[in-house]
Amino acid sequence: MRNILINLTAAVLAASSLSVFAQPIDKASIPENVMEAFYKRHPNAVDLVAEPKNHYKQDLYLLEFKDGEDRLMEYFRTNGRFFVAGVVVGSPKTSDILPLNSAASLNAAFGKYEFKKAIMMINPNGVGEEFDFVITNASGDWDVTMDRKGNITSKQQR
Repeated sequence: MRNILINLTAAVLAASSLSVFAQPIDKASIPENVMEAFYKRHPNAVDLVAEPKNHYKQDLYLLEFKDGEDRLMEYFRTNGRFFVAGVVVGSPKTSDILPLNSAASLNAAFGKYEFKKAIMMINPNGVGEEFDFVITNASGDWDVTMDRKGNITSKQQR
């Protein structure tokens, strides 16, 4: 009986964590230490949108915002420390920044799809990069994470 309760609790927690990672969150849900560090770096930031992410086995927050004329994206650790700036991939289908087999991996997983957003992040602690995509297909919108080899490491419907 105890094992059933533990397994059921773990399943509920896992399912609820998946739904949290699928949607942007409001500013009130962002930890205060992350917001303090963010506003120290960007005191004039407006139009802030945040999403929880996981890269390099770390829980992070992706903060998208406007600072002056520029639309920027930065990743922060859950303890409030800056992690890395995201680099927007201009035209994902023709970009030479993406891994060579990224299109094949995405076609296999999603069939016909369109990019809504593509962000590259370079690992600040070593070699390599990972990619965040928001794509849309017949099933809806998807959050997709890809490693530097073009392998899809996570995908979740928004």
